[in-house]
Amino acid sequence: MTSTHFNAGRAGMATGIRPFDVGRDLPQVTELVREAFAQELRETGSRPLHNAGLYSRLHSFLRSEPANLFSFMRMFDGFVYVDRGRVVGNVSMQKLDSFGHRWQLANVAVAASHKRQGIGSRLVQAATDNLRTLGAKHAVLQVRTDNLPARNLYAKQGFKRLGGMADLEGRCPLQIGPRPSNPAPISALPGEEWQQMLDLARVQVGGHMQWWHPIRPGDFVHDWPRRAGEWLGEALGVSSVTRFGVRLGTERLATAIVLRSAHWKRLHRVSWWTRPQQYGQYEDGMLDALAGLMAAQAHCRLHVQVDADHHQAIEGLTAIGLRAKPSLDTMRCELTPERREPAANRRFRLRP
Repeated sequence: MTSTHFNAGRAGMATGIRPFDVGRDLPQVTELVREAFAQELRETGSRPLHNAGLYSRLHSFLRSEPANLFSFMRMFDGFVYVDRGRVVGNVSMQKLDSFGHRWQLANVAVAASHKRQGIGSRLVQAATDNLRTLGAKHAVLQVRTDNLPARNLYAKQGFKRLGGMADLEGRCPLQIGPRPSNPAPISALPGEEWQQMLDLARVQVGGHMQWWHPIRPGDFVHDWPRRAGEWLGEALGVSSVTRFGVRLGTERLATAIVLRSAHWKRLHRVSWWTRPQQYGQYEDGMLDALAGLMAAQAHCRLHVQVDADHHQAIEGLTAIGLRAKPSLDTMRCELTPERREPAANRRFRLRP
């Protein structure tokens, strides 16, 4: 990362953007992220921040081992915004491939006392400018769907939405409504048809989202170790896997659900895939089948993941008693070369 130049004699009073320094900045950035993402931390836990604090304490030790320090430092690329020695803004950068063509921006945070001053926008601009100098082609980030100010900020910086997944959760029994008047031709799907399930998932996710989060065949393949594991789990009564959906001919699926039940945890997880062209056609029948399977599972937790653009499924799941959790959208920016000077080379603007 290109270094930032500033007046060393007034470094403690400097105000502006400079590269993140893990030894000097990590404790302040940890607290900044804790403040900025307080709600998310209540939902997901603060383990990452605990680890960050540990890293900051290990920094002085790792500096004595150059090989370890290089790998360690690469975890914390980014920029901070400093106001008279205090870190009030941060953006982190992480390389996603060995060629350095794809990078992720994360932990874009600004202290509450310094919001609405353009600091977040300047930090994102500094990061993308720096990535252009490194030869990167794309930057990607994730943002909560309900965080409209952040979404607008990223859109102004050239980020475009790729897609996202919605998570819903609730407890059984579900609120079963009236049976569909024209039930869909739902059938059980054997595990041996995993290739059709994989093709369905790839069609729904689309090429742009697979660029960020590729669909892995290993998550679908139904080889003999997986078959043996599912058989043993059912035989012992500790777990089960149920697959059902609607076929389009003999070689394609219109929609499919995989229900994975950990009976000993009283936890059921659902993955629901649908071709976008089939949205609005089979939701009632699929929900009716799911509710029927869960009818005897009292006091169990149910977690469902579905494409965030499949609004009919989300509305139906909400109607039977599930609650939508805050979800993340993925956004991407094409990093075309520019002639402007990289932000990392710009001097601090010092206050008089």
